[in-house]
Amino acid sequence: MSSADNGSVGFTAKAYDAAGNTGLSSAAVNVYVAPPTTTPVPSPTPGKTLYQGVWSWSAADSAGRVVGEGTLTLNGEVVLGTGRLATGTYRTAAGTQSGYAGLGPGLAAGNLDVALSYSSDSSSSQIYLIASDSDRQLETQGGQAVFSGSGFILDRVTQQPQQPVVVTLRQLSAEVPGGRVPVQRAALDRGFAALR
Repeated sequence: MSSADNGSVGFTAKAYDAAGNTGLSSAAVNVYVAPPTTTPVPSPTPGKTLYQGVWSWSAADSAGRVVGEGTLTLNGEVVLGTGRLATGTYRTAAGTQSGYAGLGPGLAAGNLDVALSYSSDSSSSQIYLIASDSDRQLETQGGQAVFSGSGFILDRVTQQPQQPVVVTLRQLSAEVPGGRVPVQRAALDRGFAALR
């Protein structure tokens, strides 16, 4: 749904009881979706990290079918050669896969990229999914920070693009449940470096 959907929408409901009598009710609802606004990359406040919080994520193929989804928690940050990267962990909705997550300029300075690793093994640098935000900055929709961009699910062994996807992240909360999860900077750095 976007601001192009704004306007009045009519709904009619029809109900039947056991005796076959019909009840009819109509209502008009005014729809207003605020256009997205862009938000500059935030500076962390004391005690908080870059993009800190719980985010939902989804990846859809070219036909719009969701091929991956879940949550990620960003609760740390590292400095790479390309800039500051928010770090944390992710999990699929089905709970079948989890690993490290990174959000920030991973592929090039000035980019806003997201990467999810195939596992939480610190010796592995295999990237599962990578995408770049289309305008290189978060947008705000409905009061929530949103990342949206195209990318790929990568082959686990060859690390070559396997499936093009559109990735969306939506910040659900700026609070982090539990404590910090140590993220292996070297694993994320190796993963991004292999894709540059």
